[in-house]
Amino acid sequence: MLACIVAGGKKGEFTPEGQKALATIHGKRMVDYVADALAATPEIDQVIVISDQENLIDSLSYALKQAKNENEYMLIVTCDIPFLTPEAVADFLSRCKQDADFYYPIVEEQVHKNRFPGIQRTFVKLKEGTFTGGNLFLVRPASLIPLLDRIEKILEARKSPIALSAELGFSFVLRLILTKMIGVLTIRSLETRIRKQFHIHARAVVSPFPEIANDVDRPADLIWAQKILGQNLPAIRK
Repeated sequence: MLACIVAGGKKGEFTPEGQKALATIHGKRMVDYVADALAATPEIDQVIVISDQENLIDSLSYALKQAKNENEYMLIVTCDIPFLTPEAVADFLSRCKQDADFYYPIVEEQVHKNRFPGIQRTFVKLKEGTFTGGNLFLVRPASLIPLLDRIEKILEARKSPIALSAELGFSFVLRLILTKMIGVLTIRSLETRIRKQFHIHARAVVSPFPEIANDVDRPADLIWAQKILGQNLPAIRK
């Protein structure tokens, strides 16, 4: 299976070069932590780093077009999850039943807090529980490529309820807002809405590996990553 690491975009706070992917953690580039985990995953036979695009939608578009067969699954991964492990990737892939076009991992709040106590994440309360989203996606390129324009509009509108309503429908956006307080939506209802709006079969996958849901997005996150990953380094013999 092909895996593409999305490593474009600018983050001047991280490195003089400006790319977040190039931020170093104990002398190793963040993107290399991700690439090594993917390369060590038995199901992955090719890893490509997409690093020369200006924004997320351009990187996603370029990544999808790397597939030799647009009807075969490929894995899209962000460059900023240095805690990723081969076990986490393999487990996610094993839970994808290959009956959908798009698989997205979610991690339960308590599972995340048990592994990474004190780390701030955005959680959404659903009827099944409270979850945060992961940073890798199993997709069929043939299904997503026609939707790139709409995906771009949603990314641009994600902070504006009015603009988002135009893409997803007012009633659905209202329920999204309410679910943050009382958990009125179910996982299945979210999947159904995506299918109706985008004519794509999407599945949320509950993962027991919080390592897939910890992105390094701020300088403070980088300091935290240095500390956590430093605990796994071998001792230096004197």
